[in-house]
Amino acid sequence: MAVMIDRRHFIGGCCAVAGALLAGCKEHGASKRCPGGRSDFAKIDWVTSVKDVRQIGPQGGPPVVVLHELPGLTDDDLALARCLSKEQFHVYVPTLFGQFGQDNVLRGLKQACLGSTPLFACSELSARSAVLDMLEPLCDEIARHEGRPIGVVGMCLTGMLPLALLPNQVTAAVLCQPTLPFDFSQRKPSGQQVTNLGLGAADLTEACESSVPFMVMHYAGDELCPVERIQALNDTFGARVATVQLSGDHHSSLAGDFHEQAFADAVAYLKVRLGARTGPTVMQVARLGGRRCEIAYDGTWRAL
Repeated sequence: MAVMIDRRHFIGGCCAVAGALLAGCKEHGASKRCPGGRSDFAKIDWVTSVKDVRQIGPQGGPPVVVLHELPGLTDDDLALARCLSKEQFHVYVPTLFGQFGQDNVLRGLKQACLGSTPLFACSELSARSAVLDMLEPLCDEIARHEGRPIGVVGMCLTGMLPLALLPNQVTAAVLCQPTLPFDFSQRKPSGQQVTNLGLGAADLTEACESSVPFMVMHYAGDELCPVERIQALNDTFGARVATVQLSGDHHSSLAGDFHEQAFADAVAYLKVRLGARTGPTVMQVARLGGRRCEIAYDGTWRAL
């Protein structure tokens, strides 16, 4: 059921959520790790499902789609794409709302969560986000253009969406600090939102029926992505999900608060799943059921 938000509560909630995100996304870690300019990214003209999609990295490299965070397609999110391109991935970055390079939490909240038909189901329980109506054909278009399956990295409000995209020729999924749904007034998930996975029933069913192994990462003290939600993922998907739980109360694990070992594990997983490397590869910080693990030769997780 949709949650109605009046202007006063929306503004108050925006300020609270913005404060939480700004407190966790101020290090610009990815930008320091992989500096560069927006001109590094070339706009592509063969995609019809999303208005603005850019690319970076070697043609012929394993294709990966990076979905941006709530402030917009920020320079830190672009820097993550640049870091992946340096690992020889061919990276696609769609602008889902706002302008290319936007970095504004309040504007992003309004663009993503507000309106009569918002792109994201930011507060609703077990709701499908309308943005999937353009991401599903986008993944199909990219996979068709590349002639092979693709990987998807989701972050923050897009964090859980890679699971919904598994039917769209996605064979590798990295979920970073999945934030939806959350309570505007509490600036974090509350009540049933804490364990809710933020996917519509049909999308969750398809994700459960898939066999694709995936990984999820978050900071243990991040109130926007509570440990209970990560546990719910593990309870739902079992041995299909490897978890990276980082110490601290930061938020943006691969962008603003870039974590080197988490990035290394994501790269290793993506390369094995997309056929650029033969497993097994032992993970540095990812765990399977609390145990050290590897991504095996067949692309599945194996506890050590």
